[in-house]
Amino acid sequence: MTIALISCSKEKKPYPCAARELYSASALFSLSYQYARANADKVFILSAKYGLVSENKVMAPYDQTLNDMPRKQQLEWAHAVLTMLAHKCSIEDDDFILLAGSHYCRDIQNHLPHCSLPLAGMRMGERMAFLKSQLHTKESARQPDSQWVQTNWVTSSGEVSLCVRLHALFQKLPRYTWEQIQSLPFDNGIYIVYEAGELYHGMDRIVRVGTHTSPNRLIRRLTDHFVRENHNGSIFRKNIGKAVLNAHHDPYLPVWTLDTSKPENYKYIDPIKNADTEQRVSDYMRGHLTFTAFPVPDKGQRLRLEEAIISTLNHTSDFRPGEKWPGKYSPETEICTSGLWLKQGLDAEGLTESEFALLQRLCGLTVTAEPERSHTPVQKAQSSLGKYEPLYRYLCTQSSDTVTLSFSELEKILGFALPKSAGTYTMWWNPGGSHTQCQSWVQAGYKAVNVQQGILNKQMTFMKI
Repeated sequence: MTIALISCSKEKKPYPCAARELYSASALFSLSYQYARANADKVFILSAKYGLVSENKVMAPYDQTLNDMPRKQQLEWAHAVLTMLAHKCSIEDDDFILLAGSHYCRDIQNHLPHCSLPLAGMRMGERMAFLKSQLHTKESARQPDSQWVQTNWVTSSGEVSLCVRLHALFQKLPRYTWEQIQSLPFDNGIYIVYEAGELYHGMDRIVRVGTHTSPNRLIRRLTDHFVRENHNGSIFRKNIGKAVLNAHHDPYLPVWTLDTSKPENYKYIDPIKNADTEQRVSDYMRGHLTFTAFPVPDKGQRLRLEEAIISTLNHTSDFRPGEKWPGKYSPETEICTSGLWLKQGLDAEGLTESEFALLQRLCGLTVTAEPERSHTPVQKAQSSLGKYEPLYRYLCTQSSDTVTLSFSELEKILGFALPKSAGTYTMWWNPGGSHTQCQSWVQAGYKAVNVQQGILNKQMTFMKI
């Protein structure tokens, strides 16, 4: 096995994050890391403060360098690194690549029998030129014929990754702003939030996934987030407020973090400061966030799919926030490293293929097997259903062989009043009809039955075909 050891850098990101990202503020570290990933099986970082560090270890920025340590302390540091290294790999048998300055190499290289120092004797500019040259050579050698294929679109088995497919699936659903919450055509479901400036493989990147436990609370839950200015009733608002306050080193942060709805915490509230922060959170959310949603009537199914989607996003290696994502200022490590405005569900069991197929049915969409040059990897399987698509999506969520809906229930699902002809003519409900409204249940696998009686009773029964 080949192990790469990279020295830390003075330049660091100004927020807690994985080590590979923390030091990426340094151009030399970034090139060294890319070289290490291309030439080694494992990568570790030599940190002046922490010793041997995994590339995925989350750390806060610090100011410490090996160069400034007394000689005795440098030797103690090297001994600690070698001890940690012995627990991670075989010092006697493994090959080591040291991508580090002389202060980091001199006390450990002689203890590694199979060790190479490709940057030895080079100045800073020479190191960077060498690494760029090596990376360019490797990239040219493995460049695929299809220039447009993006990293992690396709897994090693030749399939499009679930994370990409999730983004592609949700990308085609209707998009809403905070002012359109009341127009959602269903009361139970899962919502997906996007943030301006955040992209993933050319698509808007998901920044939050959420649902509700009590029945018929989807619209109310979204209202709690976007409309009601009370962060005690919305962990989403609370998390964004934490990042806003932390970014400005605001001393009100500890109070904002408390549950100030509890009587024992009333005394800490600054009404003016609290109202100002609520307004800042509202302004940000309303100006930068949009969302989509899809119906999931069953509570257990909602909760399972929510955590499965979250975990799948979190555990996809290239699902990362942008450089300027405000969540990186969050004092919550889980938020600033996951790229999601949440902490729950990050390590749940990931989405299965059967669950993804269920999501497709719930959303009323299917995803093509290959990405396209235009970054529009989603295509509807059914013909355009226009304004009747919400009924199609609703019926796709039903497991019963027959579904009976009153005209008022149908109108609530659709979001508009049925035309007069629906309550007058049986042909409007023709089971074999090609009109848009007929296709909304035909493509969902149903047909309208007992139509004449249904018109008289102002309710319609749909039976699985």
